[in-house]
Parts: sequence; C-alpha cells; structure tokens
Amino acid sequence: MELLCTSLQEVTKTGWGAKLTGKTQIPLVEWLLVADGDGDSGIRYFIGSTYSDFTEDLETILRTAFPQSYEFRFVQWHPRRLLAEVPPGREQLDERPDDPEQRVGLHHPAITPEMPYVAGVEYRGHTSRGPDWQTPLTAYDAFTAPRSARLDRSHRQESRRVPLASLVDVMCESSIPVVYQVVCRPYSDWSSLAEAYLRDLETGTASFTSRLWDFLSPRSREEKQAYQPRPRDQLRIDAITQRDPRRTFCVSARTIALTREVPAQADAVARRMSNALGHVGGKFHEIRGHTATDDEFYATSQSPGVKLFEDLCSRASHHVTYQSLGNYLLGRTPQSQGIVTSPGELASFCCLDGGALTPRGQRALATRTAERTAITLPSPEQLRRYGGAGMVLCLPLTHDRQVLGQPIVLPPDEQDRHVLVIGNTGAGKTILIQQALLSNVQATDGPEILIDSKGGGTAREYLQAHYAAHGNLDDVLYFDCTRVLPASGFFDIGPLLEAGVPQEEARARKVVAARIVNRT
Repeated sequence: MELLCTSLQEVTKTGWGAKLTGKTQIPLVEWLLVADGDGDSGIRYFIGSTYSDFTEDLETILRTAFPQSYEFRFVQWHPRRLLAEVPPGREQLDERPDDPEQRVGLHHPAITPEMPYVAGVEYRGHTSRGPDWQTPLTAYDAFTAPRSARLDRSHRQESRRVPLASLVDVMCESSIPVVYQVVCRPYSDWSSLAEAYLRDLETGTASFTSRLWDFLSPRSREEKQAYQPRPRDQLRIDAITQRDPRRTFCVSARTIALTREVPAQADAVARRMSNALGHVGGKFHEIRGHTATDDEFYATSQSPGVKLFEDLCSRASHHVTYQSLGNYLLGRTPQSQGIVTSPGELASFCCLDGGALTPRGQRALATRTAERTAITLPSPEQLRRYGGAGMVLCLPLTHDRQVLGQPIVLPPDEQDRHVLVIGNTGAGKTILIQQALLSNVQATDGPEILIDSKGGGTAREYLQAHYAAHGNLDDVLYFDCTRVLPASGFFDIGPLLEAGVPQEEARARKVVAARIVNRT
C-alpha cells in the first residue's frame, strides 16, 4: 500500500499548472468483490484503475502482495452486466396488492423490466469532533498479527478475522447478486490542518465550548503554555502524530444487492453488511454503514438504492466532508462519504487474508482449476517448430495467460498422426476443430474430412464458417450418412434372447461389448 500511494502520487496532477493547462489528472484505483448469486459460492475479485497507463504499474505492485499461485488476467467488466444476470421477477398483476409484503417481483413499484430492486450500504467515516478524522483507523496488520488467546505458550496462536471476512461470508450465502466496491485516490497534504488541530489540543481550545469560554474569559500566554491536555485530548495528540499527513488516501466504499423477485432478500443482505467494516474504526474515528433501499422515501429523481448503484457504476469518489457546514446545519455528528485512510488502513477495506476466512470463504475465493497458473511453456526452439502454414490449433499463453507469439500450428507433414482434444462439455472442442479445419483448407492441397458422429450440427456450422470465409461452397461436399449408408445393428440381442438369456442380462452383455469396442 505504501508503494501504491507513492505510485499514485507520481501520476496525479492537481496543481495550478495542471489546472491552467487543462491537464488535471486524478487516477482512481478500484477494488471489486462480485458474487453472482447463482449458488456456486464463487466470488470474483477485480482490481483496476481509471488511468490505463497505470495498469502495468498496478500489476507490478499487486505481485508483491499475492501468492505466485495466483495469476492476473486483463478483463473488461462493468457492474451493469449484473442487470442481465438478475433473474426476471413475477409477472405484473392487474392490481397492485395492498399488503406491502405481497409486493414482490414486478408487483413492486421499484422493479421494472429494465431495473431491479436495489438495496445497499454506503460506508462513511464518523468522528466525535470534526477534525478527529486526522486520528487513525485500525491498520490491517492489527488484524493479521499473531496473538495468543491464552498465556499458555503451548496454545496455538491465532489471527483476528480481517474486516472483509464477514462480508465475504454474507456474499457466499446470498442467492442474489452482490457487489462490494472500494475506490481510492491520493489525498492532498493536510500537514497544516494537523498542526492547527494539535495546537488547539495542546492549548485546550479544540472544542467549540472551550473556544467560546476562552473568548469570554481570555487566558494569558503563560496560562496557555502551562495548560495540560485532558487524557482524551492527549490520546488524540498521540494518535494524530502516528499518521503521515503527506501520504494518505481518500476512500469511498459501498455495497449493493440486486433482485427482481423479493425485495426483502436484498434488504436483509444490506442489513447484514452494514456493520462489516465497523471494527475498522479507531477510538475517535469510526466507520459506519448507512443503508439505502428503493423502499425509502425520496424527493429526487432517483431512489436511494438506484442512486447508490449509479455511484458504484460511475466509481464515484466523494470529497472529504467531516468539517462541512452541512453536518452542523443538519444537527448530525461529523461524517463524510470520503474517508481519509493511511496506506496501512486502506488494506483493511480491500485486502483478504486466506487464513482468517471461514472454510466457505476460502473456497469462494480459491483459485479454480481454470484459473491456476498454467504449465510452463516449452522452449522457443520447440515452439518455433509448430509455426508457419498449417492447421491452427491454439495460442500459447504465459503463466499469467497472456498471449505469447504466434499461434500453435500443426504443419502438413505432422498431420498423419493422431491428435487428441480433451475438454469438458462447453470447453470449445467443436469450435477448435472447425477453426483448425478452416485454416487447413488454405494451408494444404489435400481434402479435409469432417465426420459429425453425434449429429449435433457441427458439419452445418462448418458450412456457415466456410461460406463466410470464402464466399461460396463450390469445393465442399456435404451429405447425411444416415440417408446414404444402410443401418446396421452391431449389438443385436435377439440371438441371446432365443438362447434363453434374460433380457436385462442380454442388454448388460451388449453394453460391456460396446464399451470394449469403443476403447479399442
């Protein structure tokens, strides 16, 4: 996180020179945890930046934190894709039910075919006094540092659960899509503000009441110098000096749940996640979750839930407003949508420690077979042998699944050997065969033969691909073997039945014989 802070500050341009030339640049870094709610307990973990030139630097930084068994893949994903994945709600009735609990699916006024019901949480910083945002939150290493639960040395040391552990558990259990987002950017140097607040704490004029009393009954300079801060103010002084005001982030964090069926499900998820970051707070600087649902009263064009969803889609990075006039006019405790964190505190919002997760959370975030580090590539000399013209099979990938060099091609002089293509259903075996055949038509002079033994339309699909590539089917012959060749019963159980063998046993014998034939 220290490296991330330094790198972001280097590419951020907010000075007067940048403003005058119109070259202001404030790159954001975004973390996303996405649960599709489809029951497979899988959670996707995305990290990205709004500044494309920063992507390579970000990958280098992440490599220092992630195990080598994890790979990074560059993907394009947007939260609006979840709208198409939310199952459709129930059909609209002629009349909306009077009972609010029966307003589910499209009966609910906030649910439309285009937009589902949204319930979410916005995490805000709360302070006892306005300037208390300068005091620290709880750093990430406080949750991961080993501690002994007993004085007995033989007792196993354990780690406290990281803040996102409970959030991951809720996402795993949810049957509806849930997204958690953290957006951060470098925060400006607030050294002068820290010096002013420390001076007020040391002289006893930090609160409004103390300033008012000092105005009504002024003290001499000697009295101010002799003043001893109260214990709580001394704690504030010690806490502020722990932070480096030149190296902090402005963080915005939020989570949303989507449904087109039962709004109460999304509301329940939001309530459970509202306290997920509660123990990130410090003594004078807390993190509280504010729920926002489409059932709340609103006077704007957007409901609170939809507004929060739009903030998530636009990566809204809110300003720091702990000491804004609005807090005082509304009579509420100082709070801010933009949270000031140090590098070590930012990790509490976006990092996970596998050992601190529940078994279910570990499975949800574990590297899947298809996402594990690939097998080491052969040497360039070996790869060079399978290049040039021929049957195009695939693209070689690095350990991070990045395309390396030219496609793997099976030359014509190697095509008299057998090639076995193995993959699960839907892995793309048929597409591979069709593309390989299509490329081989141009690379060789001999005939290409495709036998579709399953009758699943593979041959017809190749006809379409061939026509799209060449504009005609003049040199392609297509025929249905079931209409040309006679049918033959290779596994007739009639003779066994005539010999007195029971029907079930006769079938079993032929099944075994069929398996033997298939294996040979």
